[in-house]
Amino acid sequence: MSRRASGNHATDALVKSAYAVVLAGGEGTRFWPLSRKKKPKQFLALAGAETMLQATVARIAPLVPIDRVYVVTATAHRELVHAQVPDLPRENLLAEPVGRNTAAAVAWAANVIAARDPDGVMVVLAADHHILNPDVFRAAVRRAVEVAGERRALVLYGLKPDGPKTQYGYIIPLPTPLVGDAPPVYEVARFHEKPPEAVAKQYLAAGPCFWNSGMFTWRADVVLDELARHAPEVMQGVADALRAASDPEAFSSAYAAIPSISIDYALIERSERRLVVESGIERIDLGAWATISAVWPRDPDGNIIVGDVIAIDSHGTIHHTTGKLIATIGLENVIVVATDDVVLVCDRSRAAEVNQLVKRLHQQRLTDRL
Repeated sequence: MSRRASGNHATDALVKSAYAVVLAGGEGTRFWPLSRKKKPKQFLALAGAETMLQATVARIAPLVPIDRVYVVTATAHRELVHAQVPDLPRENLLAEPVGRNTAAAVAWAANVIAARDPDGVMVVLAADHHILNPDVFRAAVRRAVEVAGERRALVLYGLKPDGPKTQYGYIIPLPTPLVGDAPPVYEVARFHEKPPEAVAKQYLAAGPCFWNSGMFTWRADVVLDELARHAPEVMQGVADALRAASDPEAFSSAYAAIPSISIDYALIERSERRLVVESGIERIDLGAWATISAVWPRDPDGNIIVGDVIAIDSHGTIHHTTGKLIATIGLENVIVVATDDVVLVCDRSRAAEVNQLVKRLHQQRLTDRL
């Protein structure tokens, strides 16, 4: 048997201990007014017929059966998850009474998986990523599961950067990959979460680096050990909440006391047990209205039209309606979104600021529009 065939066989065996953890607790405020408090963007079909959550679960399904998939979401969205993923076992839905960012969500899921399977390997996924090459994604996951199990490391997925963007973590690998099958895996020399643009430019100029994909793979026991070492306050808070799990009110109070911090800042920047897969994944982070231009077709004038729209002499616009007709004349680089109760009109270059409108709605107590 060739080394590659042997390696694939080993990976297949390891996949049997793989568990998927889908983080689906975000609010998606930059996609307001389509993304709302009752139904945020991960429950919307923004990049095809499936919702973002459904597409995420379907993407990992060839490697991880549904009984080993866990979804972390808000308590208010429990029934939405079950409606969209009806085969998900009820006990595999971890419903947070209040969002405490990704470190708490990962720690809770790791506790559950470690109790179920001492050798369990977690594939942590975000529910709002659109992956253009799912076969490449799955090949990267197989490799990550393999090295996470063998080397007891925290495995990141590196994306190829196309500029000094500041919304990503930057991964600086050591120059020589580890021995093994493709895709290549490197030890991580440094990780910097969301650096300033000047620092990002320095990383790009200095040599090979990757963007962090926001997906991770690690053994559940390993990530628990590393969190205990580098983020003990999070671990203690999760432990306190789990001890109170039989009492909903006490659980809610304890969970709310957990420090709110991302897994990137709490652990990935601090740990020395990091590896990165040079994944080749082509991922679109649907973070704001302007980003849907990467997934929806454009008309000859560069407009994206979704729903019942008449656009005359318009160029480079996004028109999206879920019901009422949108009719426009002479717009350029403008976003128009209409729902039953809200119309958003926004300069396309300022789409990332839509969450400021959501904050204003909170301030003005217009809760029925959130």
